[in-house]
Amino acid sequence: MLTARMLTPQQALAIGLVDQVVPDSWQAALQLADMLVANSAAAMAQTKHLILLDRRRRIREHAAAIDAARLAILDSKEFGDVVNHTPGAGRVRGN
Repeated sequence: MLTARMLTPQQALAIGLVDQVVPDSWQAALQLADMLVANSAAAMAQTKHLILLDRRRRIREHAAAIDAARLAILDSKEFGDVVNHTPGAGRVRGN
């Protein structure tokens, strides 16, 4: 995804980006919808609730990791040298 390269359905399947490749995606979507509608509304609601709880937990963990990385950078000697304009600090960039 980061390369913006187009994938064939078979390539997407091979790398785990999709679970299956079907000849008629509309028909497959209708079959899935029929299967979901047949389930208990209460069971579906609880499943959705659990999925959203897990998603929120992962977002909190990811945000905490980002904060920790940011603080580690701010506390680093390299960052301090750049902020203080220490000669030779930071990356050397070409013209």
